[in-house]
Amino acid sequence: MQVGLEDVLNEYRDYTRNSTDDLLLHKAALKNAEKLIAELEAENSRLKAEAVED
Repeated sequence: MQVGLEDVLNEYRDYTRNSTDDLLLHKAALKNAEKLIAELEAENSRLKAEAVED
């Protein structure tokens, strides 16, 4: 069986599309994690401030 250039290009296109989708998902997850970290740090600071007042 002979593999044509078109077949190779189609395989590469599919691979890069899947890789791009994976990267976008990881980027979104990282952005969500950063948001959660910021919220937790703010809550931690607030709780520490309350503890000092008591």
